[in-house]
Amino acid sequence: MRSLIFGILAFMAAISTAVTYDIPKQPFPEESPPFKLVLLSSNSSLDGMTLFACRQVILTDSLCTVNSRDMPHMGRPVPDTPRVTTFHLNYTTEPEATHQQVSPDLGVEGILTRHYANYYTDWMPASMRLGYTRAGHAVTLFRGGQERATVVGFDKEDKLFLWGRDDGSLMPQHEVTEDECYTAVYHWYVCMTKWMTEFETVVWSSGDKPDDPTCQKVDIKRVFI
Repeated sequence: MRSLIFGILAFMAAISTAVTYDIPKQPFPEESPPFKLVLLSSNSSLDGMTLFACRQVILTDSLCTVNSRDMPHMGRPVPDTPRVTTFHLNYTTEPEATHQQVSPDLGVEGILTRHYANYYTDWMPASMRLGYTRAGHAVTLFRGGQERATVVGFDKEDKLFLWGRDDGSLMPQHEVTEDECYTAVYHWYVCMTKWMTEFETVVWSSGDKPDDPTCQKVDIKRVFI
């Protein structure tokens, strides 16, 4: 009987611990109003196109064009109506954790996030980071949590950029050094990619235009809903 009582008490303690568990503080706790991401391009077939989150593999998405809906996806077509076209900017109001103190005219920085309606990830948005490919450019990838997310910003024209140094390298989260030069970099392209699945996706090039002949230069504009 005594062992049974101790067992019940241990079980109750475990439940209590689970109920009172605190989710770790996120580095970018504030969230902007929802917005869509729209392409700006000299190519009329891309200009004005709304981007959506397409599934690369379980719990990992990319930024895709609607042209990707006509491509086979793991044996079946992508749905005619993209489920995720709404995004947010998660940011912080702590000035010591941002680059604004050295480039105040470039607006609020943060990480690009998205939600899935009616999915268990509603409480923890997926954030964008870059996944480099053999072709030398980086595919945009959305995964759960904020760890290793890429720091982004939107300029006065609401165009999406990444924070960079003079040598073209990107800034990791919260790395602020006052004697360095920070600048907005807009190396966005739309290319046919095959990270896990073949899609027409937004990619990032750290240098000149990618060698891939399918790549086309674009800008990405935020349009609040």
